Amino acid sequence: MAIYGDFTSLLQLGVGIGIGISLFRAPVDLRVSRLGRMIDDEIAALRGTDVPFAQKKRRDLMDLRFRFITVRADLDRWQWPFMVAAVIGAAANLAELVVATLDKDRPVCAFDRWTLLFVSIGWFLLLLAALEVLARVALRAIQQDFSALQARRAMRAEVSTVPKTPG
Repeated sequence: MAIYGDFTSLLQLGVGIGIGISLFRAPVDLRVSRLGRMIDDEIAALRGTDVPFAQKKRRDLMDLRFRFITVRADLDRWQWPFMVAAVIGAAANLAELVVATLDKDRPVCAFDRWTLLFVSIGWFLLLLAALEVLARVALRAIQQDFSALQARRAMRAEVSTVPKTPG
């Protein structure tokens, strides 16, 4: 039978994960930085061009970048409750860690075992999954518009490379 002392390392891990999630919002930060770099790279590649199509595309990308910055700011505001939830989870882990350390030889019932597992791991997996969904949903329109702009470039390039037939 498991005892509370068996859960101390897991609870320590939970405290660290909770603090880490509250400071480093991985799902959102990674998606935002990747998409931002892609848009910035496209804009930079078109800088200084005299071709009207490329100039229009650059203007469209600049508009998209402005929308992206707005969505990124919204994401930062929407993440606040998740960060508070992560800190609350870390505090719950810390409280459970103190109890488990002080009462380390007491047997753990099935309910307490599942509660300790949820508090130390499940809660943070739930938060990470919710942040991932939030980032995907919020950035979907920007990603689709960016892909459409890239496809427009590809179609335009294909049209310009097709030799004209004498008519």
